[in-house]
Amino acid sequence: MSYTIRAIDADEDLDMLRDLHVQTGLTFPSWGIVQDWWFAFFEGHPVAYVGLTPSWYNKQAAYLARVGVLKAHRGNALQLRLMQTAIKAARKQGFLQVVSDTEANPPSTNNFIRAKWHTFIPVIPWAKAGSIYWRKLT
Repeated sequence: MSYTIRAIDADEDLDMLRDLHVQTGLTFPSWGIVQDWWFAFFEGHPVAYVGLTPSWYNKQAAYLARVGVLKAHRGNALQLRLMQTAIKAARKQGFLQVVSDTEANPPSTNNFIRAKWHTFIPVIPWAKAGSIYWRKLT
C-alpha cells in the first residue's frame, strides 16, 4: 500500500482530526493546543495522524502528543513513519529532544524501541500512573 504524509492545518481539519481520534480509540487532547499535526493519507483519505507541540516539561524538548492509526492500516509502519516525521520537524524547529509517553500498548512500545527512543523517569510525571516515558535526541 502507498501512503503519503503531509502537514495539516488543525483549525481547517479539526473535525477530521477529532473523528480520527475517536476511530483510533484515543481521546482528543484537552490539555492544550497541539502546535503541529500530520496526516498519513491512503487513496486521498486520512488514515493516521501525529501531533507535536513544545513540551512544558523541558523548554528544549518537543512533546510527541498523539500517534493514531486506523485498524485497517495498522501493520504498515505508519506509526513509525509518523514518529520520524515529527522528529525531523522538531529538529528543524531547534528542539534538542522529543519526549512522549505511552500506556501499556505493546505495538506502540515496540515502535518506540525500533525508532531508538529511550525510556526515562521524569522528575515530575505528567501522564497516567503506569505510563512509560520516552525521549529521543533530535
